[in-house]
Amino acid sequence: MRDCNDSKLRTRMLAVLQTWDGKPSLEVSKDIHMAATNVRKWVHRYNEYGIAGLIDTRRSN
Repeated sequence: MRDCNDSKLRTRMLAVLQTWDGKPSLEVSKDIHMAATNVRKWVHRYNEYGIAGLIDTRRSN
């Protein structure tokens, strides 16, 4: 995590780590100023895909 230069990815990793430490997603979301639904989504994506699940992918319209 310390070697990551992508601030969004680093924030997502921090959120996942905090939930692993037992912090509720609502509390984590307040700490990082994001919606709790985002935190839960990142945790689920990490559980399914690992770090790759936290990386932004461009979506075409």
